[in-house]
Amino acid sequence: MRQYTSDSSPVSTPSYNPGLRLYYWNTSWVNVGKELHSVHYLSLGVHHYSNGQSGEHYTGGAINTKDGSFSLDYVELAYYYETIDKAGGPDDWWKVNVRKYLTGWTWESPQHDYYEKWLFEASRKKRLNRYGITTQLTAGYKHDRTYVSPGDNASFRDNMQYTAEAFIPVKCPKVRFFHWDNMSVYLRWDKGYDYYNINYQNRINRLQAGLVTGNF
Repeated sequence: MRQYTSDSSPVSTPSYNPGLRLYYWNTSWVNVGKELHSVHYLSLGVHHYSNGQSGEHYTGGAINTKDGSFSLDYVELAYYYETIDKAGGPDDWWKVNVRKYLTGWTWESPQHDYYEKWLFEASRKKRLNRYGITTQLTAGYKHDRTYVSPGDNASFRDNMQYTAEAFIPVKCPKVRFFHWDNMSVYLRWDKGYDYYNINYQNRINRLQAGLVTGNF
């Protein structure tokens, strides 16, 4: 959820993304090795995504990002490959997924031209054991989107999106009654068009930083 500097209660466009996801694997997809174990598995999910606003989605010739209603539904099929080290910790993780947006459900009519009907993504998360840093790279392609703005056709480059993330562990001093032993500095870079609900028409090239726990 994003908090903006403008007045809001508490935010002008919160994000709701409930869903149901089923996972499948069997014993033949598990490989037990001396140093690394590996497993393949699949998932199938059905999700709803909205921002809880009730204003007009499209006003004044542009997407209403202040209080415009945003809503969509999608199904996603994903394939995963994961390796685990001999100590039981995650080592390497791959994901390839295909997402289909269900335009006949809660889809807002202006989205037919400006929002993709399909999303193809590939991700890899890797732990650099020597330094304890975890990195993740994601590349995606938005398919079947006509315009990025009125009269501006969506090109192949417009439909590409990239994300790079890094989790860098830090040691926190022990304080009485309070101690975090799994803190990391989080860095993230996004390039493409915004993935955050009603802001999908905005181009971004953004670096974020923060503190997180439980990074894998």
